[in-house]
Amino acid sequence: MTGVDAPPTVAILSRGEAEDFVHSEVALLDQGRHDEWLDLFADDGVYWVPSNTLDHDPGRHVSIIHDTKEALAKRIMRYQRGRLVQEIPSRTLHLVGNVTVEPPEPGSELVEVRAGLALFEVHAERNITYPAHCHYRLRQDSGRWRIVMKKVAFLANDQYFASLAFLF
Repeated sequence: MTGVDAPPTVAILSRGEAEDFVHSEVALLDQGRHDEWLDLFADDGVYWVPSNTLDHDPGRHVSIIHDTKEALAKRIMRYQRGRLVQEIPSRTLHLVGNVTVEPPEPGSELVEVRAGLALFEVHAERNITYPAHCHYRLRQDSGRWRIVMKKVAFLANDQYFASLAFLF
């Protein structure tokens, strides 16, 4: 070796593999397997649902959700213990499509994945559809892809939501 550190090897994620990952991730949500869903996040992972615009600095602006993995674990625990405003859990169906994989930035270990989302929620007598853009930053850890950041940007996030009875 010449004394110069070689750049880290970046794992390659094909579009098909990204589709499989995203479909598996949302299936866990629809099946209520929240602990398994949380396990997809890296220890430094963040789940973000911006408010008012599709993209802004969550450190300076209000978000619907901006949780670390630790905060998500607490949210899931409250959900599983029934300590939420809602009495009847929502049923959801996450339909994802238009999955794309962005090439990693030079020197970065993060792979960017984008997808379109149609989230259907059934809660009590309500049936609501929430269209959104999803943006993932994934990193390989011990041969497994982990979510470093997941952003769900609802198209109507600048409008009044009567109630968001689902959390994820």
